[in-house]
Amino acid sequence: MITATLFQWVELNQDVPDSLVKKGDKGVVLDHLQPTKNQPEPGYTLEIFKDGETLDVISIPISWVTPLPEVWGQPEQRIKRGETVRQTVKIYYNKEGKTLTVWFDDPSREFIAEEADEELLLMKDKDGKVIGFERLNYSWDTDTLPVEFISV
Repeated sequence: MITATLFQWVELNQDVPDSLVKKGDKGVVLDHLQPTKNQPEPGYTLEIFKDGETLDVISIPISWVTPLPEVWGQPEQRIKRGETVRQTVKIYYNKEGKTLTVWFDDPSREFIAEEADEELLLMKDKDGKVIGFERLNYSWDTDTLPVEFISV
């Protein structure tokens, strides 16, 4: 079985029960999951997209997807039909892991993660430029995380 790399695009081979995610939907691998007692097959955590927006974040066995050749953030994936390339800020909240991760650039460009203090990691590219950060021990009491964008 072919294993997808982090941030590689995959296509679902079947519907995901109790989810909006259906066979044929495409997503990006966010994490590799080890087998467990209840789930003996390795898996992936995926961010599933529909019409350019996040549809859902799911965890599934690897046999449920087919890896695609594209990797999220590669230039050929960001330019479609003459669209202007815009940098997108990505925010991931992992309730179980109690982390808040923010990417200002393509996560696949991460070269090193440096500890800024005991609860903050800075992700940098090979030139030392900060392209993201991760806040450890972050918790939020609800299933939604309010985000406000303020331009000054």
